[in-house]
Amino acid sequence: MIKLTIFSCVLVAASAIVIHNYRDCGSRDGLVKSIDISPCTAEPCKLKRGTNVTVAITFTSKVDTTSVTTSVHGILGFIPIPFVGIPKDACANNNVDHCPIVNGETIVYSNQIYVNPVYPLLRVTVEFEVKDEHHDMRLIFNSNTARMDPRTLKIKVDFVSPASSATLDAEIFGILAGIPIKFNMPNPNGCNDCGITCPIKQNMEYVYSSEFFVMKSYPNIQLVVQWDLRGANKDFLFCFEFPMTIVD
Repeated sequence: MIKLTIFSCVLVAASAIVIHNYRDCGSRDGLVKSIDISPCTAEPCKLKRGTNVTVAITFTSKVDTTSVTTSVHGILGFIPIPFVGIPKDACANNNVDHCPIVNGETIVYSNQIYVNPVYPLLRVTVEFEVKDEHHDMRLIFNSNTARMDPRTLKIKVDFVSPASSATLDAEIFGILAGIPIKFNMPNPNGCNDCGITCPIKQNMEYVYSSEFFVMKSYPNIQLVVQWDLRGANKDFLFCFEFPMTIVD
């Protein structure tokens, strides 16, 4: 798998540029020779909403493979947000010179990312993954390292359980432009250090308490937060949304 990451923001650019600032994150089945992004005039690339951005990657395969697949994410505060509309099958969509690929061949992979007009104006990291049939071709490039400096959001919920359950699983999402982005919780186990003793019983009242780290790397942005708690059958014991603004 080839795994590529680049910082970008939303502005106008007019020509192509060869990306120099990248690093390998543990490739086993491929070696990147060059990366071109168009339109782009300087690193980090500045992308215009409502346009297509072309990424071309020249790499040498270290294995024989009959399939090549693609996934693209925007990384917002270490949270991967999938880009929609990216063709997954690189062979069927002619994103590579040809398939199958033979060990030692140098291949040009190209694809387009549509910068949706609903995306907010902010800087994100774009992660590009190109996988062989073994899912072992992996590279990455970026232009910065985010600094982790968390602040804590604490929450307490008084609820009556609609069902009995031996387990409790908590999730938190940030909803940005209608896209739910799952945040990593320090303690997703609602039975552990959340004020509840499991198993819980139907129609009994409980108080759930937990906390979430707001990383310093998160951009200043308005979003809707969804917090939910699920029982063993995966149905909601509670689920609520509230608006939140992230500031320095």
